[in-house]
Amino acid sequence: MIKNKLSQFLLPLVLTGTLLTACDSDAHPLVIGSNSVGNNAMMVSQQSDSLTKAIASGDLPTVKQLVEGGASIDLDDQGINQPIRIAVKKGQVRILRYLLERGARMETERSRAFRRVGINGVTATNVLSSISDEPEMLELLLQYGAKPNLVGVGADAADNRPLLVAVRQGNLESVQILLDYGADPNLGGESPDTALSWALALEHKKILKALLRGGANANIFPSSDDGGEPLSLRKACRLPPAKRPLPPLDLALQQGRHELADMLKDAGARTSEQLCGEYS
Repeated sequence: MIKNKLSQFLLPLVLTGTLLTACDSDAHPLVIGSNSVGNNAMMVSQQSDSLTKAIASGDLPTVKQLVEGGASIDLDDQGINQPIRIAVKKGQVRILRYLLERGARMETERSRAFRRVGINGVTATNVLSSISDEPEMLELLLQYGAKPNLVGVGADAADNRPLLVAVRQGNLESVQILLDYGADPNLGGESPDTALSWALALEHKKILKALLRGGANANIFPSSDDGGEPLSLRKACRLPPAKRPLPPLDLALQQGRHELADMLKDAGARTSEQLCGEYS
């Protein structure tokens, strides 16, 4: 009973961080130290700081030593995996591979962890988009479960879908990697432009061919509004011709891209007039 009363007295003090020494019933010292919680938090913080510096500098041996010593490579309470983010931001492919092999969890689609300030320091976009010109790192993340159709946050976020960014950059290797891992070439962005329309506008012949092989709809009608998904044939053909968005073949002919137009025709592309005439 004395011990129970003593515990009732000490508990509030322990919770406030007081370090107390008493004696138990066998006259052995009894140390009650809630400061250990603070000490543990400090140690975790120090480990995290050391890991961050080692990752940023590309010091793989130190990263391994810290991780094997207990440094966390898991998601934090906000769903962010800082070690992965830093490795990606600093272009540390070997360290990123090590972290993923050690079981570092990939961020969820809704997590802020897969979003970061873009290359220009202003546009908020996701990690895949920001490294779409780094095929090795891009494929590594996709191998471990990154979502190829992920959308970031901020203005024009959907325009920064990884595949759209890779097409705009003219990076054929990244385009092919994204397609191989399930990127949908028919998804639009904040603007009406699709991957095909970007490839046409920028005259990326090899990318256009890759997109068509990867499942791009040669007769896709872009959205008639900013931020919308591409239109179905039924919806597009119900619009007055003057308000109807142009499908890829019409775009290519309008831009004078005759070689690209021929590639589209070989893939079964039709003009708006032909498509809607066939539909009706």
